[in-house]
Amino acid sequence: MSVYDNYPTVAERVAMKLALLRKWTAEGKVPDGFSCPSSLAKARTWDDPENGIFSIGSKRDWNTVNSPHRSSIVAIAKLIVPLSARAAKKASKRRSDKVRIGDLEDLLQATEAAREDATTQWQELSQKLASKELELTAATAERTFLKSQLDSAKSEIRELKRRVFNIREV
Repeated sequence: MSVYDNYPTVAERVAMKLALLRKWTAEGKVPDGFSCPSSLAKARTWDDPENGIFSIGSKRDWNTVNSPHRSSIVAIAKLIVPLSARAAKKASKRRSDKVRIGDLEDLLQATEAAREDATTQWQELSQKLASKELELTAATAERTFLKSQLDSAKSEIRELKRRVFNIREV
C-alpha cells in the first residue's frame, strides 16, 4: 500500500480546484486567509491540503490544448483572472488602508505636537500678560501718586505766588 493510494486523482484535483474557484466567484470574493493563484501555472502548483486542494505535478496533465481535463482547466483560467484581480485589489486596499492609517497616525502626532506647542505658548503668553498687568497696576499707582504730588506742588506754587504778590502790595 502506497502513500498515494488515498491521494486524489488528477481529475479529482482539477475538479476540486474548479469547485472552490466557482464557490469563491459566486461569493464574489476570496475569503480571508486564502490566496487565489494569479496565473494558470500557479494554479497547477496551488496546494492547500487542509481545504482539499492538491498540486498537480505533471504539466502534461495541466494544459489548455490537449489535456484530458482541458475544459476544466480553461474554466479555471477564466475564473482566476477576476478572482486574483479582486484579491490583488483587496490586498492593495489593505495596503492603502495601512498607508492611510500611517498617514493619519503621523497627522495625529503632528497635531498633538502642535497642540503641545500652542499650550506652551499660551502658558508663556499668559504669564507675560499677568506680569504686564502687575506692571500696569504698579504704573497706575505710581501715576496716581505722582499726580497727587504734582497737584500738591501746584497748590503750593499758587499759595507761594499769592503770598509773594500780597507781600509786594504792602
